[in-house]
Formats: sequence, structure tokens, C-alpha cells
Amino acid sequence: VIALDLSLSMDAIDVQPSRLERAKQKLRDLLALREGARSALVVYAGTAHTVLPLTDDRKILETYLEALATGLMPVRGKEAPAALALAESLLAKETVPGTILFVTDGISTAQVPAFAAWRQKSRNQLVVLGIGTGEGGPIRDGKGFLTEGGRRVVARLDKEGLLTLSREASAFVATATLDDSDVTRIQRGIRSHLQSIVQKDESARYR
Repeated sequence: VIALDLSLSMDAIDVQPSRLERAKQKLRDLLALREGARSALVVYAGTAHTVLPLTDDRKILETYLEALATGLMPVRGKEAPAALALAESLLAKETVPGTILFVTDGISTAQVPAFAAWRQKSRNQLVVLGIGTGEGGPIRDGKGFLTEGGRRVVARLDKEGLLTLSREASAFVATATLDDSDVTRIQRGIRSHLQSIVQKDESARYR
């Protein structure tokens, strides 16, 4: 299950053409590597919503993905735990464990305990693809940029939050690269997770 961050900071342009457009590109690359496999798409800002349940139709996933924009979200914010709960519910009826992939520019340290608690009871794997730079960039707002107090708002990749998430919730965290080595690593991790479960569980191997 892909959980795509659609909060305002994903319109920052420290990566071109924007964080969100780079995220879409990376997801298209990942879906191409997963041809024939089942994926679902969840989006979140202040609330979380299912765009598509699990499907093996890559083309329809890409069509919905292309139409996504931060302005579609009804509530501002970055409620990653809500997206985690929704993604977990989509995997709950599956016969074998899956992977939840967050594509985001950060998960705050204040939200990490919710992920750590989830880790204690879930059989699913958590992977994060971080989009953005430590230096950050201004956030596009229509034809201009988002301002506060007359100054442009600069959004930065939340490295501290992602490192804490990796440590406290056993998440595999990667940051976006210029080539496809990031999505290749992610797909390899997804496949390895499934294979390790199958080797331990004969009923899962049968399924």
C-alpha cells in the first residue's frame, strides 16, 4: 500500500519540478518494476483517504496518481498515523503480510510513537521514501509562493523525524535519488520481506 503525502510542503521546489511531481515519477518507476503485482494507493494531509484498493492494474493506478494534487485535500496537515491506520486496514484481509510505503518529506518525531506502537502488533513492513533536501525550498502556491509574515515559507526534509522513525519503528528509510537506485532498493526490500515470510510459513508458501 502506497501512502502518498499531499500536504502543502509537497509543493516545495527544492527538487524539480516539485516534491510531489518527483514523488509521482518515483511511484511510476516503482509500479513498472512491480508489473503484475498488487498495489493500493492512499493519500493524506490533515485526513487520510483511499484512492484505490489493492489492484494489479498499473495503468489505472498511474491515471489516478497523475491527477493528484495538494489542493484536493479537504483538511490541511500531515497526519501520517491516520494514513498508517488506513493502509493497515487495506492489508488486514490479505493472506500474507505486505508492505506500507510512505512517500513523504517527513514524519514528525511527535508521531513516531504511533508508528512504534503499530510496529509491535503488525506483521507488515514499513518503508519510507523521503522526498526533498535538507536545505529545503519555497512552496509553490498558485502562480507564486506560500508566504508567512511577508516571507517565503521554506520547507525542509525532516531528516530527524525519519531517522527517529527508522530507529524506533524499524522502518526502512531511503531518500530519493536522481537515478532509479532508490526504487530498485525498495522493490528488492518488498520482495525480500515477502520471501522471508513465505519461507517461515508453509501455509503462506502454499497460498
